Amino acid sequence: MKNQCLAFLASALLVSCLEEKQTKSEEPHLELKDEGAKSNWTTYVFQNAVEYDSLIVQWLNDSSIQFNVKRDNGLCTFEQSGFATCKLNVDSEIDETEEGEAYPSTEYYVSSEGEVFAIRIELGEQSRAKVRYIHKENVDECVPENSSILKRISN
Repeated sequence: MKNQCLAFLASALLVSCLEEKQTKSEEPHLELKDEGAKSNWTTYVFQNAVEYDSLIVQWLNDSSIQFNVKRDNGLCTFEQSGFATCKLNVDSEIDETEEGEAYPSTEYYVSSEGEVFAIRIELGEQSRAKVRYIHKENVDECVPENSSILKRISN
């Protein structure tokens, strides 16, 4: 009887741990492979009940960035990494907050193939960003749409 109780407790504990691990792995998140490199990257995030968007950026120089974009809408997950550049000495782009307040942004054009067309990052504070996607004729729920405003959460 004692062995049966121990076996039952051990299996209950194992199931509990597996459920917790599964729940944690289902949460959308973005990790960098090199833990030491995280301090050189800036993370932007938008999240609501249905959607999770993240953008991780590393500035390479005044006109170039390396990025990783991840988008999860509950049905599909999209991820793309690459490089983007901006044209120096050109007028900034204008974006709007949710409240309709305008702010200037630098637009970085993506040089690698994929769904991401451009990344806009607020001038000055760099506290907001947007991801612009390539629009295709055949659209379904898995084709990413232009992002909401992502807020800087690190660096």
